[in-house]
Amino acid sequence: MCCTWAPPTAASLSTSSTAPVALAAVQLAAAAAAAAKAAPIELYYWHNKETPFAGRGEWVRLMLALCGFEFVDVSRDTGDTGAPFRFVHMYKGKVNEKFSAPAGAYPVMFPPIIKDGDVVLNQTTAILVYLARKAGKFMPSGAVAEAHVLQLTLAAFDTLSGAEHAHHPVAHNASYESQKAEADKAMAAWSAERLPSYLSQFERALAYNNGGDGGGGSGFLVGDAMSVADVALFQLMRGYRSSLPAHFAANADIARVKAHTAKIEALPDVAAFLASDKCTKMEGGPPVQANSFM
Repeated sequence: MCCTWAPPTAASLSTSSTAPVALAAVQLAAAAAAAAKAAPIELYYWHNKETPFAGRGEWVRLMLALCGFEFVDVSRDTGDTGAPFRFVHMYKGKVNEKFSAPAGAYPVMFPPIIKDGDVVLNQTTAILVYLARKAGKFMPSGAVAEAHVLQLTLAAFDTLSGAEHAHHPVAHNASYESQKAEADKAMAAWSAERLPSYLSQFERALAYNNGGDGGGGSGFLVGDAMSVADVALFQLMRGYRSSLPAHFAANADIARVKAHTAKIEALPDVAAFLASDKCTKMEGGPPVQANSFM
């Protein structure tokens, strides 16, 4: 009959004739577990030394910090700003001999990319969910609750994509400053015509989960605990209020969303991240770039 393995107790080791072997095995397993735990996750994202920006990498930085994982923000921490480019080339396939993909490497495209041992991922939502699952928190149990978390997280990234395109209406890969006149016009139109629809979904989801106008509830988007969706909405609002501070301040239609932002920001682990050197100080103004809601 099959059974689960449990580590031997100190008493059993002291009386067993195989105690030295068993103890060595336990110590070896513990050392391996400690080494695996200590290995930091690598984050690959674009970095500009002169004018830092948050980008989609900030969503991953925040989640890594909230999950309690050690991580290396490769370009920032090492100064190697070419690392994301090489990584993308390497994992897209064989570009040349220098950047050939490692055997068995899972295909990825653009940053943010994480490397966690042999696990390689891109697509920000996929990374957030992976980290939450690995940490054992920030994802609810149950198919419906999980689907709602994914629905709202993807909605946050739909909103982000809309802001990004409005801020870069002429050339997507060119800077905002190089097309500022056209971008400001496009952003004004998008903020008036499209942004309210996106934000309305979050406002209504918060009302649905928290007793409507009667109040009460957890204050989170889904269920009674913080989820990936809450992290996504909070980071989106950081981008909104940094990119369009006057518009954010004057927006009277998102009272619940603003209360949610304040709630998440005040959580000890979130506050610790915002104060840390891993955080991009989006709210502080130059030299940090803040446009496109990121």
